Amino acid sequence: MRKMMDQWMKDLGKYREDGEAIDAVAKALGDEDVAVQLAAQGAMSKVADIGDERTVRVTLERVSSTCEWTRIAALSTLADITGKFGDATRGTALDFKVDTAVRGRLEDSDWGVWRLSH
Repeated sequence: MRKMMDQWMKDLGKYREDGEAIDAVAKALGDEDVAVQLAAQGAMSKVADIGDERTVRVTLERVSSTCEWTRIAALSTLADITGKFGDATRGTALDFKVDTAVRGRLEDSDWGVWRLSH
C-alpha cells in the first residue's frame, strides 16, 4: 500500500477524478501504517475538487471506524476536502452529514479524535 501511495503522490494528475483512485485513497485512510494514512490525507484533496461528493462520502465512512487513528485521519481529511464558509457545497445534505458526523465525535473516547471534533 505504501509503495502505491508513494507513486500516486508523485503523479496524482493521472488519477484526478478517477473513482478507483478515490476508493483506494479512502481505503488507505484506514491503513495501519500512519505514513500511509498521512499520504492518503494529502492525496484525497488532490484526486477531486474541494467538496466533491465522492471523496466526502468515502471519507465520511471512515469517521465511525473502530480504529481511533482512522477516525483521526478521516476527520483531518474532511477538514481538507470540504468547502470553507460561503462555499457552494455548504448547506447541502452532504454537508449536513459531515456536520453530524463531526459532532458525533464530540463524545469520542479517544482524546485525539475528540480534540479534532472541536
